[in-house]
Amino acid sequence: AAALSFLFLWRSARARRLSSLVVSVATAVIVTYSSGNGMVIWPVLVIVAALMRLPGRRIAAVSVAGVLSISAYFVDYRFLEQGRTALLLSHPFYAIWFTLVYLGCPVSYGNVRLGVLAGLAGLLLVAAAVTLAIRQRRTTDAAFVVTVGVCLFVAGSALMAAYGRMEPGDATVAAAHT
Repeated sequence: AAALSFLFLWRSARARRLSSLVVSVATAVIVTYSSGNGMVIWPVLVIVAALMRLPGRRIAAVSVAGVLSISAYFVDYRFLEQGRTALLLSHPFYAIWFTLVYLGCPVSYGNVRLGVLAGLAGLLLVAAAVTLAIRQRRTTDAAFVVTVGVCLFVAGSALMAAYGRMEPGDATVAAAHT
């Protein structure tokens, strides 16, 4: 559903049809309620829409849809503990380490340090590819839009996992690969 959301966002930019934007938003709503990390789709959609230089009104529409979708998610939600923002901010290097181990799965199952290298290599390759595509002005290419969107969604999901699962006292970073 995430890939479809990016594809229809691209179609919305290409054909300038409102129906494609509606389908993009609808599939993003499905993503929001289908997965624990689904809310990450909204900021990524806004970033991708800006990269494609969609008109401001369309970017605003995606932003408003995201705020409404996420807000509806938390209606009657009961938080079991206090937020973990202070933990994340007080241990930024552990959060980065956790994220890289998470992204480096399944390599990190065998060796955490190799998993970190795999996660870092993946992030650097994606960053290089995105930078190259932007410099070559390929932001209107469907493959670029969908791939960048999905890669940013995965990276955002890894950060969300770090926020929810990291335990700085665990040197093995077990929560990243369980």
